[in-house]
Amino acid sequence: MFFAISLVFLLHARLPLVAKEETISEGLVFEKGRFIDPPYTVTTARYDSSYEVAINGLVIDRIRDCPSRGPVVFTHPGPYSVPEGVNGLRGSNFPLYCSQLFNYLEQEYGTKEARERIIDLLRSSALVTSIEILDDGANISDKYNHKYFIAFYNREVKVDYDSKELAEKTASAYRRYLSDGGAILMFSNGDMFVPASRVVEIIAAAIKVYESKLSEYEQIQALKELFNDRLMAEEFHRNFRSSETLRKRLSGY
Repeated sequence: MFFAISLVFLLHARLPLVAKEETISEGLVFEKGRFIDPPYTVTTARYDSSYEVAINGLVIDRIRDCPSRGPVVFTHPGPYSVPEGVNGLRGSNFPLYCSQLFNYLEQEYGTKEARERIIDLLRSSALVTSIEILDDGANISDKYNHKYFIAFYNREVKVDYDSKELAEKTASAYRRYLSDGGAILMFSNGDMFVPASRVVEIIAAAIKVYESKLSEYEQIQALKELFNDRLMAEEFHRNFRSSETLRKRLSGY
């Protein structure tokens, strides 16, 4: 570990945005399959040209500063088609398509009309199994519990974009998710969000697979079916270790 303090270190140090830290006793957090003991503290800090959002010091989001620039003219992205072999949101480009379409619709018809059309699109999509409509966007998820946020505002042309404010909103959303009993799994290639209602179905099932008498290959294949991602399955299998704390928390669901 490097302890030497220099001017360079000070210039690049993470600077907390708020002094007060809210401790959360609910929910579950995993980092590459390793269970993180509660309680949980979600913090935001300044680092270089971005803000970092972390849970117990583990960075889960980096929000870069948005450079000021002039207005952009958007074109219609065209009809959407699901890529071959894709049956979930991951790899579908559907969230990106919705954002691009919203930018165009807002430009042509205004925010209210764009919002209504995107909501109709989300409700009609076979990829989306759950929708939570918010004031500034919508949380959507698929049958694999992959969760995405669709913004109902144009982040591309907003020159007064406040990365600090967005970091604080993001941290607040994570706090709320954990407080509601949800599970957050951080992996090398992305994050997985499991609502409280499905923790037993997903997390407890993954642990049961890990503790089974199946071969390592069979365990990873079974975990892949749960996570819909091989790298996530491999990381969970490699790093997971059961604990009495985790068992007690799962028994409460």
